[in-house]
Parts: sequence; structure tokens; C-alpha cells
Amino acid sequence: MKRFWVPLALVVALTALAVLVVAPAPTLTVPVTAASAAANNVLPGDANDDAVVDMSDVVKEERCILELDTDCAPGADADADGDLDMGDVLTTEFIIMAQP
Repeated sequence: MKRFWVPLALVVALTALAVLVVAPAPTLTVPVTAASAAANNVLPGDANDDAVVDMSDVVKEERCILELDTDCAPGADADADGDLDMGDVLTTEFIIMAQP
């Protein structure tokens, strides 16, 4: 009886893992007011409009994506694609890591 349950448990675990890896994640995009950050002379990644790109901007972008904040600065669209999404959060994090 033990021999049957171990392979069955392994198959169930691998199937669940495959579903998690293969299944596409749901996306949520929030349009921002600026069509392009470069065109409006704003600092990409500056979501809280304080002229500094730091982790507070990452938090602000996440809050805007979750619709907890409604006053998102045009700089929140860090990758300038017209949508506020997790790509902007990653871009802002890359900007922060590139700073000296």
C-alpha cells in the first residue's frame, strides 16, 4: 500500500507545480495621465513627485496599482508604456539599483 501512495503523491505535487508554472498570471493595468514620461519632462520612476527615485516610489506605484492611492504622478509610469503595472515597479527598482 505504501508503494502506491508515494508515487501518487509525487504525481499530484508535480501536476500542481506544473499548473502554477504554466498558468498565466492575471494582469491588472491602470492607465495613467501621462502618455509618455519623456515627452512631459518628468523623472521616470518618481511616483510621489518628490524629484527623487527611491523605495518610497516603489511603494507608491504598488499602492496606485492596487487603487489604494489615486494621486499617481506621471513619473509612476517608469517604462513609459501608458499603463501603470508591475513592469513600472520593476523598472523603478532597476533605476534605484543603477544609482551610485
